[in-house]
Amino acid sequence: MVLSSPTSLALTLLLASPFQWFTVAGAKTFRIPRCSDSGAGWGGTAFLLATAVVLWRGFFRGLDPVAAIEGCMFSVASLVLYEWARRTIAGRRFTIALAGEVPDELCESGPYRYIRHPFYLSYVVAAAGMLVASPTLIPAVVFAFNMTLFTYMAMDDERTLAASPLAAAYGDYKRRVGFLLLLPRGR
Repeated sequence: MVLSSPTSLALTLLLASPFQWFTVAGAKTFRIPRCSDSGAGWGGTAFLLATAVVLWRGFFRGLDPVAAIEGCMFSVASLVLYEWARRTIAGRRFTIALAGEVPDELCESGPYRYIRHPFYLSYVVAAAGMLVASPTLIPAVVFAFNMTLFTYMAMDDERTLAASPLAAAYGDYKRRVGFLLLLPRGR
């Protein structure tokens, strides 16, 4: 069964909204350094691909009602996590991915108490919502691209922090807090 047009439109827009929010809110949240090789282009590409898949599927192919609602639950969860992280780091000089810059201090509050990379996790959760809502080959490929990209970006952040003046404090933090999932190493 394919959803009716107004319902399908609403769910399609809800599924696409995290990717748009990440782009708009991220531009207001993160410092973008002068270097031209930061992750802004890669992140924007990932968000654009996911948005295109959601819109194409929702507008032209239709959505299974149960799958669409389940996917929307992922979308909402991704936005909640993103906003929690965004509000936590406000004013802390965090830069966009792959910039190679280090904040003035570690952030261990908000979602950072439980996850070392809550922003990247929120991006992956949103992409998972797209895949749940439309479990076909193209969304699977876009999900895999997002998962690979944002895991790479998180690992790059880890390397940057490990080579920074915050290395010792970050090493202690890594031992206590999980990488992307809510799996703390030990309390």
